Amino acid sequence: MFVGNLNEPQQQVLIALTKQLIAADGEINEKEKEILAFIESQCSLSSVESSETPINQDKIISIFNDQRSTVSLILELLGVAYSDSHYDEEEKRFVEKVANDLSVPSELMEQLESWVHRQFILTREAEILMEG
Repeated sequence: MFVGNLNEPQQQVLIALTKQLIAADGEINEKEKEILAFIESQCSLSSVESSETPINQDKIISIFNDQRSTVSLILELLGVAYSDSHYDEEEKRFVEKVANDLSVPSELMEQLESWVHRQFILTREAEILMEG
């Protein structure tokens, strides 16, 4: 949803972090695979191909150097974490570590988590309406 706010190096990091995040709880389900494929489809081809490059905290900090890209990254990661309708502790710790590395204030993090949670509730309501 917010991949368009990210440049190519940022997209590479998003893909790499998404892969780490979906493995954080020890299981990768079909919904998580689908969301990874969807994110990759929104990224440039070279971002997808380069996403296997190891990333470290310094790289993340250096390329996510503004509010828009930082919030976009966190929203995307939260969307992935909620994609299987279960935001478990391992996923939460992973996202919070990224947020801490990027100096995201805890109040903003709470707002982002709340926003993503509300979006998933609304999406479920829409699915129910479509089912009749």
